[in-house]
Amino acid sequence: MGLTWQSWSLLHVFFFITFMASGLFINGVQFLLLHTVGHISMDAYRRINFYLVWILYSQLLFLGTWWADSKMTLHVKADQWDDIQAHIGHEHGLIVMNHHYEIDWLSGWMVADHFGVLGNARVFIKSTMKYMPVLGWAWAMSDVGFLHREWERDKDEISRCVRDIQEYPDPAWLLLFPEGTRKTDLKLKEGQEFARSRNMEPFQQHLVPKTKGFVQTLSTLDPQKMPCIYDVTLAVKGNAGSPPTLSTILKGRRVEAHVYVARIPITPEIQADPTTFLMNQFRFKDAIKSRFMEEGKFVDESLFIETKRHLRVLVTFVLCNVMMLGAWFMLLSSAWFWSSWAPIVVVVIIFSVLYYVMKKMISATEIRKKHD
Repeated sequence: MGLTWQSWSLLHVFFFITFMASGLFINGVQFLLLHTVGHISMDAYRRINFYLVWILYSQLLFLGTWWADSKMTLHVKADQWDDIQAHIGHEHGLIVMNHHYEIDWLSGWMVADHFGVLGNARVFIKSTMKYMPVLGWAWAMSDVGFLHREWERDKDEISRCVRDIQEYPDPAWLLLFPEGTRKTDLKLKEGQEFARSRNMEPFQQHLVPKTKGFVQTLSTLDPQKMPCIYDVTLAVKGNAGSPPTLSTILKGRRVEAHVYVARIPITPEIQADPTTFLMNQFRFKDAIKSRFMEEGKFVDESLFIETKRHLRVLVTFVLCNVMMLGAWFMLLSSAWFWSSWAPIVVVVIIFSVLYYVMKKMISATEIRKKHD
């Protein structure tokens, strides 16, 4: 596959600069509103914050849906579609998803935006991420759950996060990756050996789910406020030219992802024994993903819904970048007006530094097959 203009690093750096600049501005607005409007009404703050978070996420969503023209197909059992269609995007939901690819997050955002809840999509994530400018700071002001991998601290943080999310005035999703870490061949092998040591049948596609976080979530959750679990199983068929990575997306190469979605009302039986429920659900996820990888379908009698790319995502991306282009034009114009090389040197330094930062951030999303 030959290189295209979408592979140009200069464009990627320009997009990254726009994302960082607009993101820092959004962080400032979030901070101001949180400490003013938030002290009066958290509902009002969360309604406004929905749009701030959406503007931030939409710039990355653009890369998947418009830049790379990636496709996302939803698979739903035919007899469940009416129930899902009536509820999804209109209620709070706990999303239980597998964690197998470098762009799981982007796939999840595509589904969330399809159903209109992207600005209220929340997740549990490593505590160190809160210190990352733009995204980390935005999450820190958006009720995201930051986990330290120290259970005594994490169980309180999980409960805090669940209580906050289920009080949102508009539909919100809380994403949970029970596998705890992204799957690699090495981790899958270790998980299978662990299962055998516990006289369990090994999973073929998934890591053994960690149950403590799920149990804590279910024990805190109020089914009257967050009435269901959306079980989401993501699968991407291999393509040597377009592996499911952020680098592939940046180069404008399409990735085709498939998601099986099931809505499961949270019953007293599930809350009474969440461990058994989760293990059984992962057995089901393992079976349907194995089938998809072999046959191209998860279950019989499925409906297929292809998510659409939204014009609002394109417009937001273009507006942000046009404003940034205007700022660069003014800076370079000053160099010509004052016959000075200083602004040009500043531009070169900024691009060079942010190119390095961008590469480091992309590498942070990559699956390190040899060492993870």
